[in-house]
Amino acid sequence: MVAASMGSIHHREQKPLRDKLKLTFTRETMRTIGVFNALRIVGYLRDETASVGAEESVMNALDVLEFGYQTIVDAIVGLPEEKWTLPGVNGDWSVKDVIAHLTSFEHVLIDVLTSTFGNGSSPTLDRWLRDSQRFNDDEVARRRRESARDVLAEYKEAHFETINLLIRIPPEALRQEGLLAWYGDGYDLEDFIVYMLYGHKREHGAQIAAFRDRVGASPVVEERIAGLMFA
Repeated sequence: MVAASMGSIHHREQKPLRDKLKLTFTRETMRTIGVFNALRIVGYLRDETASVGAEESVMNALDVLEFGYQTIVDAIVGLPEEKWTLPGVNGDWSVKDVIAHLTSFEHVLIDVLTSTFGNGSSPTLDRWLRDSQRFNDDEVARRRRESARDVLAEYKEAHFETINLLIRIPPEALRQEGLLAWYGDGYDLEDFIVYMLYGHKREHGAQIAAFRDRVGASPVVEERIAGLMFA
């Protein structure tokens, strides 16, 4: 894929990222989350004293990636390791399969960033673009022999790599329409991150949480955790 030229980035009137996230709630599977929770997630209510629409509450792409990551962290808290391979989270997929699936999309984003803003190759992205359904099946299947801990560790490491890559990219580059020609002329990299990473994790995170509630979770302290671990 051809790397983007930083000098070619143009400025345009931007739709705030929080508005893109609001659109995700409409277009994806978050219609039942509630207005207050939706506003908190998209950054209108960064803290209890922030006013709706305050400039300081506007999120960036890094915030979005972290919210998506934390969605999965929260969903797996208290789920015993021995229940990670039980089917029924999403069709026949287990929790381990869903995490493997999400991990593959972390690698897709890594390819997007390295091939667009550098000289990196994009084998994972190319396979996804060529046949997304086969890509999904293959990526889950090739991790079936790995332990749940190993799959979880790969997910964590891949996420941190996306963060390390993203912090090196100027914000205006993330908002250049048409930068990802294969994704559509009217979209930018922020759109891709919101819909393909954040919305994707919200959807599967809800499935994991529902499964955890069905099979039973171990008692845990109700607090957000900084890392990924088994209870």
